Amino acid sequence: MAPPPTTGLVSNYNYFLGDGGSALANVEVTVNIDVDLISSANGWSFQLNGYSTEAPDITTEWQQYVIYLEPNSTELWARIDTWSGTADSDELNRIDVQLANLPSETVKAGYTFTFKLNYDGDTVVGATYTVADETGKSLGDQTITIVDPNNPHLLRTTGKPATTANLAPVAAFQFNIGGDGGSTTATFTGGAGTITYASSNVLTATSTEPSYTDFDDGTAENGNLIFCPLPETANRVITQSFEATTVGAPSVPAPAPAGKPAPRTRQLPRREPAPAPRTRQLPPR
Repeated sequence: MAPPPTTGLVSNYNYFLGDGGSALANVEVTVNIDVDLISSANGWSFQLNGYSTEAPDITTEWQQYVIYLEPNSTELWARIDTWSGTADSDELNRIDVQLANLPSETVKAGYTFTFKLNYDGDTVVGATYTVADETGKSLGDQTITIVDPNNPHLLRTTGKPATTANLAPVAAFQFNIGGDGGSTTATFTGGAGTITYASSNVLTATSTEPSYTDFDDGTAENGNLIFCPLPETANRVITQSFEATTVGAPSVPAPAPAGKPAPRTRQLPRREPAPAPRTRQLPPR
């Protein structure tokens, strides 16, 4: 098996998957829920966290593709969040789109979630998100395009629309499951399933961020959840299981620390509420 991170394979510390620095093509991630996923605190998020190719002309270092559920809500959201660095002021795009209305906060066994990155050549331009229930019925299907002339997304750094200069290839990615945002910790009282990673590239699992990316951080959202080890053998399709655990007592022992890494600090910002309805009426003529 591939050596795990020194933290163990927990929530916001999973393997990095990459292909030796080559731009990854046709990345698709599917999450199958096998045991009802239940969060009693801080909702949950599935995060496909992409690490951009390192190059002088690459300004976007980290690309987050996220499906999340806020606490005490059944509104499921899709997001793209891009970053030029690890500081709060380095956030470029934060694009939220409602993906589905779920029947309840409990995600039933049999549900399927998919993330499919969309491309122009090697460059990732957006993502398509889908969710289906236990019968296979589609509950939501949304595509977010970062540079969209018909629906411009403003950069948080400049207030101007994103351009192709704000796009980048993905050279490695890590999949994480944690709280809904704001560095929160999800409290899972149930949940297990499988994650299938697919790419045109041959993917290899490593325990630390590759030298050919340059973000040097990861998501701060976490929860009482573990991932299973992956083989060292490279493959185009890789399946990994996950399960919620009793806090502090994972069912698979974590390895002894060998120099604990610095805590991850890059939080997924909370969704900003829609502005209040305007009340200033146009006076009658």
